[in-house]
Amino acid sequence: MSAGGRLPAGGGPARASNATRQPRPGLTIETIVAVDPPREFRLHPRDRSIAYTAESGNARQLFVIPFRGGYPTQITASEKPVSDPQWSPDGRRIAYVRDGELRVVDADGSRDVGVAKSVDLAAPRWSPDGLRLSFIARRRGWSQLWLVHAPVPRRGRPARDPRPPEPTALTATGFDVEDYAWGTDAGTIAVTGFRPPEHAWAEIHLVDTKTGEERRIAGSETEWACGPRPMPDGGWLYTSDADGWFQVVRLSAEGKERQTVK
Repeated sequence: MSAGGRLPAGGGPARASNATRQPRPGLTIETIVAVDPPREFRLHPRDRSIAYTAESGNARQLFVIPFRGGYPTQITASEKPVSDPQWSPDGRRIAYVRDGELRVVDADGSRDVGVAKSVDLAAPRWSPDGLRLSFIARRRGWSQLWLVHAPVPRRGRPARDPRPPEPTALTATGFDVEDYAWGTDAGTIAVTGFRPPEHAWAEIHLVDTKTGEERRIAGSETEWACGPRPMPDGGWLYTSDADGWFQVVRLSAEGKERQTVK
């Protein structure tokens, strides 16, 4: 009540100000789902650290954190987001994609060089010997698998970076590559793809990385085959629906024996 025991004008308690009635800021469904968490975790070949991407400075950047715990180190600081980090077999370098460009950076972030560029470059992978890099890119209407020599590691900072080598297409046109995996050595790659225009089933081809010779090992009008993965003995695992449902099939190194994995 006001001085003298009188109620304020209006005959009731004083109304709260607009500022008092404003809701306090806090977590909402919109703010929760807007958080872009770290992703694309890649374990070091010798389990020493983990590479991943996370938001920093309004763009997704590359980070490395010790496997046994510690603070992360930011490797890139670009205006464009980076994606798909891949450790080299020796664990000294990391390949990644930025704005349609394949790049390689030392694990400590000290040397970052461009290797190849394409509008829709994706899925970079190192050859088992670390001498080449592969990627998928769509040129002239076809998604093809490409190979390029990896940059040579150097000590210290060179006066100038050498001109990047020119990538070459490994797979022929007429077969759209969607996925692939290197074999246990650097001589063979298994690719999964489709034949336009039907795209009715997926096939797996083994490709010789020296000659480009391809041979189909799975997939037909009665079989959808995908997901090839190399075995230590030189054989392959892949998934197939030849029996009416998807199962894992093991192919021998010679390509003559197939066994359904129970």
